[in-house]
Amino acid sequence: MMIIRAATVQDCARLTQIAREAKAHWGYAQRWLEGWQDVLTIKPTQLSDWQILVAEIDAAAIGFVALAPGPEVWTIEHMWVLPSHMGQGVGRILFDVALQLARDKGARCMEIDADPNAAGFYRQCGAFEICRTAAPVDTDPQRTLPRLRLNLHTGIAKLDT
Repeated sequence: MMIIRAATVQDCARLTQIAREAKAHWGYAQRWLEGWQDVLTIKPTQLSDWQILVAEIDAAAIGFVALAPGPEVWTIEHMWVLPSHMGQGVGRILFDVALQLARDKGARCMEIDADPNAAGFYRQCGAFEICRTAAPVDTDPQRTLPRLRLNLHTGIAKLDT
């Protein structure tokens, strides 16, 4: 049985390991992965800035989502699932719990700078692209990521203005 719980300082090393294993699963070049080490490190100080939820099975962390709250727009900073648990619904459960938490706290929408390998997942969940954000790497200084948005209250992708 899977449970979702708030992260603690003791989880940071394990969450970092999950993020790095999940990113490596997508076949990125080793030098890119090394360049992303700091970005993929979950630091204890982030626990006070973000809402971080951990998915566990049998007391073992298998995935997590890190949310940066805002007054109306929340952002998914990280969402990672161990490769051995991908395709089993863990990401969808984490995503749904994250959306509900943001709704409960008054957010109008969720935004994500999506890894290209995860963008399809978020689109299947109802998110749509609003722009592209710079994400240069050594071999591709023009590389960008899709910034996706999901309206949290109407159930439709476009944000009402």
